[in-house]
Amino acid sequence: MRKTLFLLSVLLLSMTNVIGAITWNIENGTLTISGTGAIDNYNAGGAPWYPQQNIITSIVIQDGVTRIGNNAFNGCQFCISVIIPSSITEIGEAAFKSCGSLLSLFIPNSILKIERNAFNDCLNLKTVEIEEKCTGNLRFVGISNTPGPHFENCKIETLFLGRDLETEKIDGAASNGSPFSENPNKIYLKTVTIGDCVKKINDYSFNDCKNLELLTFGKEEKLERIGSFAFNGCSSLVGALNIPQEVEKIGECAFKSCSSLTSLIIPNSVLEIGRNAFSDCQNLKTVRIDDKCTGKLTFVGISNTPGPHFENCKIETLYLGRDLETEKVNGAASNGSPFSNNTYLKLIIIGDCVKEINDYSFYNCTDITQITSYPTTPPKIYEHTFSGVGKSVHNIPVLIDCYYQSTYKTAEHWSEFTNYRSIDTQEQCELGIEDIISPQFVIYPNPTTGELIIENEKWRIEGIRIFDVYGREQKTEKRKQEEENGIQIDISELSTGIYFVRISTEVGEVVRKIVKK
Repeated sequence: MRKTLFLLSVLLLSMTNVIGAITWNIENGTLTISGTGAIDNYNAGGAPWYPQQNIITSIVIQDGVTRIGNNAFNGCQFCISVIIPSSITEIGEAAFKSCGSLLSLFIPNSILKIERNAFNDCLNLKTVEIEEKCTGNLRFVGISNTPGPHFENCKIETLFLGRDLETEKIDGAASNGSPFSENPNKIYLKTVTIGDCVKKINDYSFNDCKNLELLTFGKEEKLERIGSFAFNGCSSLVGALNIPQEVEKIGECAFKSCSSLTSLIIPNSVLEIGRNAFSDCQNLKTVRIDDKCTGKLTFVGISNTPGPHFENCKIETLYLGRDLETEKVNGAASNGSPFSNNTYLKLIIIGDCVKEINDYSFYNCTDITQITSYPTTPPKIYEHTFSGVGKSVHNIPVLIDCYYQSTYKTAEHWSEFTNYRSIDTQEQCELGIEDIISPQFVIYPNPTTGELIIENEKWRIEGIRIFDVYGREQKTEKRKQEEENGIQIDISELSTGIYFVRISTEVGEVVRKIVKK
């Protein structure tokens, strides 16, 4: 009798069962579902295959099925694997809830919507791959103002994010734009790969994922935005963080408290960085802001509060490759000096594109030991740009192209530095021809309201050019010196300000600073 009942049970399980346009059967532990259209919605434990859930070890949904209904596989606790075809567009509420043996999950790019609790309590789910798709967002749907959860109590360790996730409320229901920061995922998540199609990483996407060790960005560099608090508190992210080229905005607290980061590269595509974006990255030693000769990088504050952005960082080396904004943008203050008061900063490298270094940029950076400046025209600096650094008191080396040493030595506030050295050899710049001929020249009156007289005792003047502080030529005198007592020039048409007079002689050039009243 028992043998007969067993054979009858096996026969029933291997039979094809039909529910509308959907058919199903269980054979050798595999539940196969085929047909066209949607799998029905059920209450928990109400699916027709649920009575056999203890023998289901895998689920195969064949192409043609379009939707996985609510609670369809809820409680299939021994199911290890699931195959979801590309015909599926929606996964219903609690569809795979409590599939406690499920190890990995592949979400095809055909899916548009996943409802709340879909994968909750899949306690052994370790790997999730969301297939790449460059158009349209995947939506994790909530109810009313409650966006989730969707992976609650999962222990996901590895995630491939291949598409953007929706954040907007649709049809009165909230969208969960950060389903992987739910508890306890934030404890277990170790590896995140951002696919080539992703354009934005949402606010709070991986907030407080303390054990996240490896973050990899796509090679095609389509990412445009990293949201606020996206990686806040990811304290196990180790080593270098290279923000992908094409990123334009980094949100508030995006990488705050990523305390194991050691270096940072900000590409020239970035236009805006939110406040506290890198604060409390206590092991961050090196920052590079890539070169860009047009436009300014804005470190955004709130209202009248400009910062901070690197608070409690211990940056030692900075490459500054572009100008920083100081004006208010969209009603929010801009932090034009995000590196001031950093007493750990030792080396500053100024890129070719820099035209201006804001007031207080390196205020009270008391430990600076060397400045390297690549521009041939000295960037405009202010009274407090390097205030508290030491200047001539500590004789800080300033590495430049020695051919332009006279330009630096006569430029406003750069003249306060006394130890100019060669970028190539780091040896002191040798005495140039200007240092020899310069004492022979007298320029007066200085300041002047219009008339300028240039005299010298030895060298014949062959030409004179006058530049403003931005290196723009304002006036040219090509006539040669005719009288022994010098040349008279009228500069009354020039605006009030500081100018540099470049005097060409038969043996070389000399540059002098003048003030036009």
